[in-house]
Amino acid sequence: MLAGLDHVLFILLLVLGASSVAQFARTSLAFTLGHSITLCAGALGGLGAFAWFAPGVEVAIAASIVYAGWRVLSARDQPLLAPAVFCVGLVHGFGFSFALTDAASSLAGNLVGLVVGFNLGIELGQIALSLLAAPLLYLLRRYWRSPRLANGRVLALPCTAIASFWVVERGIALAQALP
Repeated sequence: MLAGLDHVLFILLLVLGASSVAQFARTSLAFTLGHSITLCAGALGGLGAFAWFAPGVEVAIAASIVYAGWRVLSARDQPLLAPAVFCVGLVHGFGFSFALTDAASSLAGNLVGLVVGFNLGIELGQIALSLLAAPLLYLLRRYWRSPRLANGRVLALPCTAIASFWVVERGIALAQALP
């Protein structure tokens, strides 16, 4: 999971955008359900037949990070909602399936075991990242004293800027992949 900086940025934005632990748990679960569905679907194969599909998914992943960052930056009192995060999870799951397909080609074993193990690894990474980020964000919120830049914005802004660059970069790759 840590090799996928886009996933790390999205999880950080989920933590930043959460108004409570319960709200974070709901959105995190919605994200997990969404990406688990499409990870399994993507692992079954067949989608790679479309040259535009992988670049299109990569653009959508970057755009989802921009959306999450925008929500944190502009709508602090209206956190990311679980149904929207579920839909984002569906998109991210296809991205995970590309990584799984790459890993599966070098690993021998049954597909079900690979998918379950891969998904569990993603979940453990998400939990570890969340457990690391939450106390750091708590300390930042407690001791940050700048009225001009709210603490969540300080961190959401670079996440959003990086993802905006990816939208352009990946959009160019998508345009090149189109017939």
